[in-house]
Amino acid sequence: MSEIDASIIITNYNYENYIERAVNSAISQAYDLNLMEVIVVDDGSTDKSLELLKKHSKHINLIHQEHKGLSSAINIAIKNSKGKYIMRLDADDVLDDKALYETVPLLDKNNQIGYVYFDYAIVYEKSDKQVRISLEDFNLFKMVGTNILIRKECFEKIGYYEDMYFEEYDLYFRLFKKYKGLYVNKSLFKYYKHGKSLTDKEKEWKNGLKQLINKYGPAILGNVKKQFPQYSFPFDIEWIYEKN
Repeated sequence: MSEIDASIIITNYNYENYIERAVNSAISQAYDLNLMEVIVVDDGSTDKSLELLKKHSKHINLIHQEHKGLSSAINIAIKNSKGKYIMRLDADDVLDDKALYETVPLLDKNNQIGYVYFDYAIVYEKSDKQVRISLEDFNLFKMVGTNILIRKECFEKIGYYEDMYFEEYDLYFRLFKKYKGLYVNKSLFKYYKHGKSLTDKEKEWKNGLKQLINKYGPAILGNVKKQFPQYSFPFDIEWIYEKN
């Protein structure tokens, strides 16, 4: 298998309203198309998104599997990738056209660095309002699953994504413990907010943090409490540990 610079991986499950926008942003990179690839794993979609993806078959490596969940789909994409570096993109988000241009050279020039992370913009779909999220003063809980370029070889050392609510934070705990990274002070993708209810958000955060505590121990709670004051969540973090 010949190696190229970077693989952009997209996972899709019933995102027919957004998937083409994401794919178009990935295949429109200001980068040599011979040195990159776009892999899309359709995780058993039941809407029309698979049909839409097939229209782009000349420009993407399309993999279809039975519905196994997000982590499984991401891992399939990574294991089938040819790139030295991996960049995730969610099916409802949009990459800046210079995402690879701004990040790949940094890993090329710094062999001791495992990853490059960057700012992004939250876009509130109903109002189209955009808010830039800066990682200059690093905060793990400002990270999302897609504002990072990772050396593929890192996955061989730390393992792949696990089936958890916070699969990205679980991976980041392992990645950041073993490797150093570089920060790019540029906003390189748009993270779209579609308006989940506060109840849904509360349930996700409670379940996600419980899983992280079960895996890494209660000491992780101190880090969570230290970082969370910048946010406003409708529940008490202490409750998570007390009820664990």
